[in-house]
Amino acid sequence: MTPLNFSRKQNQSVRNIKTMLRSRLSCTPLEDRCVPATFLVNSTDNTLDSTITASHMTLMDAISEANATPGSNTVTFDPSLYANGAATIPTELTISGNVTISGPGSGKIVLKAPTGTSSLPANVFNVLEGATVELDGLTLSNGTGANVTTPVQGTTLVGGAINNFGTLTVNDSTFTGNSSGIGGAIYNIGNLTVADSTFNSNQALQGPGGAIYSNYGTVSISNSTFVSNTATNTSTGGSLSSGGAIYSNDTTTSIVNSTITENSATSVNSGQPAVGGGLGFAGGTVSLYNSIVAGNTVSSSASSSSQPGDIDGTLLNSSSNSIVGTDPTSGNLAGGLTSGTNGNIGLQNSTATSGAITADLSQIFGSNTLQNNGGPTDTIALGANSLALGAGSTQVPGYVAVDQTGQTRSSLTPDIGAYQSSPAASQSPLAPVGVPTTFSGIFAPEPSSDGNTAFVKGLYQSLLKRAGDSSGIAAWAADLDAGISRYKVTEAFINSTEYRTDEVTTFYQTLLNRAPDSTGLNYFVGLLQNGDDESDVISQIVSSPEFTSSNSSTQLVNKLYQALLGRPADAGAAGWINALNLGVTSPGAVATGILESAESLNSIIQANFNSFLERAADPNAVNSYSHELQNHRITFGDLQANILASNEFYGDALAHLNS
Repeated sequence: MTPLNFSRKQNQSVRNIKTMLRSRLSCTPLEDRCVPATFLVNSTDNTLDSTITASHMTLMDAISEANATPGSNTVTFDPSLYANGAATIPTELTISGNVTISGPGSGKIVLKAPTGTSSLPANVFNVLEGATVELDGLTLSNGTGANVTTPVQGTTLVGGAINNFGTLTVNDSTFTGNSSGIGGAIYNIGNLTVADSTFNSNQALQGPGGAIYSNYGTVSISNSTFVSNTATNTSTGGSLSSGGAIYSNDTTTSIVNSTITENSATSVNSGQPAVGGGLGFAGGTVSLYNSIVAGNTVSSSASSSSQPGDIDGTLLNSSSNSIVGTDPTSGNLAGGLTSGTNGNIGLQNSTATSGAITADLSQIFGSNTLQNNGGPTDTIALGANSLALGAGSTQVPGYVAVDQTGQTRSSLTPDIGAYQSSPAASQSPLAPVGVPTTFSGIFAPEPSSDGNTAFVKGLYQSLLKRAGDSSGIAAWAADLDAGISRYKVTEAFINSTEYRTDEVTTFYQTLLNRAPDSTGLNYFVGLLQNGDDESDVISQIVSSPEFTSSNSSTQLVNKLYQALLGRPADAGAAGWINALNLGVTSPGAVATGILESAESLNSIIQANFNSFLERAADPNAVNSYSHELQNHRITFGDLQANILASNEFYGDALAHLNS
């Protein structure tokens, strides 16, 4: 397969992503889909209507309809509801079918449980066994649980916001201010997946699991943050206070690219110690990859102060590239992990006896605290002299090639933990985009009519691979004579239907091994001409079922290496494959990460210099352009326009005209 080297010899102009990759699968012409039944919530009334109509549909109405309708259904919200603040529901909403409840994003639609009592507690959702539910873009608050007879603890209040007995996926959502006996926000006895979400200030009042309590089943958490959650027990002879954020019992638990900090476990007059201010688990397996569990505390009535205590239980020894704290009982690194093994850092106070380094949080994070560093959830950036900088390993189980914010990790020396530091700033930035680059030592002729004509002919040959028609050459040359910049003329060529058609055709041939159908061609050409980046086109093609369904994660990554780098995948591919298998990245994001690698950028820059200027790029140009591309200050198209609008290309074109 011909590699996508994005040179003009290949007629390709792939732009770098300026922001997080935007998915447009909802409108891509590459796939055939069945349209699910969709119910639009347009009323915040706290009632279930006797006759449900589309013109007046509450959330209760919509869920009732979804439960009664076969197949996978969707519940959405009218935008007019976004400004209404919290919507209090009258009673818990029971889901028995397969439904996706899609909100506009965390914080915009707040579902607030009614005020419960000891005899009549209240949560938001009750997911029954056999149901498959996805919650996207919602905030759930004020839940106080439901009376449930659990396999371990008998009848107690569980799941402040949600009880899950089925299969539940939570994306881009926030759980805040929920409380219950155990599982302050979620009680799980089924299969639970959480991604891109925040659990803040939830509380278990009678035992474990300040935010999440899981009995059996599976729990998969990625790109999420748990902060200020508490597991508390104030009852004499009560159950263990453990897992200020998460507690799992006989559960298969995986935590990837997540931050668990400032949570606590507290025991008052219970006769049981408080352990695992961050995580607690008994039985089952728990794996931790590229995550932070540190800065959590435990306290009891026997002690007047909080003590470090991050994890209670045994982690799988394959856990890797994580920053973990203490076991409150032994004072040692949790689960028998050893600092420095598998890229882990174990933080410890001066009483440590094994498995950890004597260090505190300031040696990892400096003065940085939890805040918005980009991405869907808050993270803690590493300090300038952090022990975690460049100390991770790509050759470990579970290595993940992107961090919690979605940024690509270093392919050689990644940072430890959930956050990857940004590349160092370059000392020689490019001239502003739109100002033609002047290369020292290159003949730079004065603009002239002959030079402008030669320049336009050069654009036809370089970009469209054909001789220009006489009327077109004359018109463009006249624009240049009138003062239009070479850069603007070059941009117009790049955005022509002829050029964009050739570009999209190349993407289809390289990635799908076929010519584009007319619908797809017109769709993608239109996107490009309306200002979308070429990387968006590549993202949609790579994310389409046509590309993904015929490739396993390994095959997909191998194919992208061959297509985008022109070579087989190496050991570095394991991180991308693992990230795909864990669901913490998308095929489109993998393509973007490979495009942004140093190897790819060097290849693209050199290919464009060789194609347009018939020479190699000097090291300074490579470094400067790479820096600008990596920091999303210019796109691949800007790179090409700068080279083509340069004095060097102009002079070469004039020299060819006069030769």
